[in-house]
Amino acid sequence: MEEEMEEARMRLVEHEFEEESLSDHENDHSNNRQQQSNSKDPLAMIRTRSKTMGDFSQIMVFLMAWSVMIGLGMLVIHIVARHDSNRQTVQMVALGVGWIALSNLFAFTFFVIDRFRLLAGAKQMSYAVSVTLIALGGVVGGWLGVCLTVYKPPTGLKFSGFFGKALLSTAFGIAIDVFIILRIVLPHRDDVLQGIL
Repeated sequence: MEEEMEEARMRLVEHEFEEESLSDHENDHSNNRQQQSNSKDPLAMIRTRSKTMGDFSQIMVFLMAWSVMIGLGMLVIHIVARHDSNRQTVQMVALGVGWIALSNLFAFTFFVIDRFRLLAGAKQMSYAVSVTLIALGGVVGGWLGVCLTVYKPPTGLKFSGFFGKALLSTAFGIAIDVFIILRIVLPHRDDVLQGIL
């Protein structure tokens, strides 16, 4: 009885190893074909290498580029205003203005890039990126992008679903923009203008 059980186990193990390839040769060919087909699309190349380029990863790519631009702008302002007595005020106002300007620029750019990807036949970027950029303060640029590019969300999502989420993000974006304008830019505008003039 035990011998029969042992033989049955051995046949089962042998059968499993016969179906499963022990070499990566077959997998390399399928990955190479997929990489060659995606060679024109940089985001697809990232996606195939990490296999996790989902919504969150796309948001992080845009946010990293956005924060690098903010940092470069602050570095320039720091160098230009280094002899100004109100340097910290100038930097704070510049950060507020830069925040609003870059969030609108990035939101508009997202929709333009997404439209070109759609026209080229590539996969659309996640709508979560656009909603996040609008929520960070890119309200004007985001809605201009939606209107000028005649935005259509990726398949599987109705425009009404995107529209509802975009309206909620717009409320957050307007709140951030109003806070920056009313609490940072307007109260310190005279100090900054004195430094310029």
